[in-house]
Amino acid sequence: MPRSEVLDALLHELVHWYLFTQGLPCGDGDEDFVKEALRVGAPISGTREAQRAAYQYKKYTEEDEE
Repeated sequence: MPRSEVLDALLHELVHWYLFTQGLPCGDGDEDFVKEALRVGAPISGTREAQRAAYQYKKYTEEDEE
């Protein structure tokens, strides 16, 4: 596995860990997870639930910027 993939996976898992230790929702499809993952540049899971949550979050935040 290339180093970049290992670092991406580690960053993704660290977002889960951080949210869990803060007592916040930390599932791939949770808004808190998506928000934090995007903030730190962690990849979003390819699952349908996670991709839907990321799409909805991005759409919602783009509407707020207008």
